[in-house]
Amino acid sequence: MKDRDDIKRIIRIRGAMYLGAVLFGIAPVAAGVAAGMRSPYFIPVFCAYVIAAFVHLARNAAAEECSYYNGSARGYTLGLPPFYFLFIFPSFYLVASLFSNELVRNILLAVCFVICSVLYVLKLRIPKLGIKGLIILTVIKAVAVTAYIIIRYSVIQ
Repeated sequence: MKDRDDIKRIIRIRGAMYLGAVLFGIAPVAAGVAAGMRSPYFIPVFCAYVIAAFVHLARNAAAEECSYYNGSARGYTLGLPPFYFLFIFPSFYLVASLFSNELVRNILLAVCFVICSVLYVLKLRIPKLGIKGLIILTVIKAVAVTAYIIIRYSVIQ
């Protein structure tokens, strides 16, 4: 019975890694392209971002497996979790949308990708929030984005 639990755990860890590779490596690049980052000089930025996300996911999957076999539970991730990109990118996008110059907007979005790439591979110990923490973080971000949109379209224009 122990072997079956080990196999299920490994499948869950690796499945999360593969899903994370698509959701947090490739989908943000698609969001960047949709936001207007279509010039060829963004290709290195996107490549660095995807590689950093993959390194982060692989490193944390390996650490999770090691902690399982050591009998300990990790309460943190190494580096910024790629999920946080969903909270960081809209803020950069909304600030970038204030500028009429397309080059300035794209540079701000590229800075977002570079900052996230660096934070993914740094050995920061970021505590795992759990479901309650993620819900609270999502509500705070939704309120902030809504307030920004209201201010942007009612006060600025």
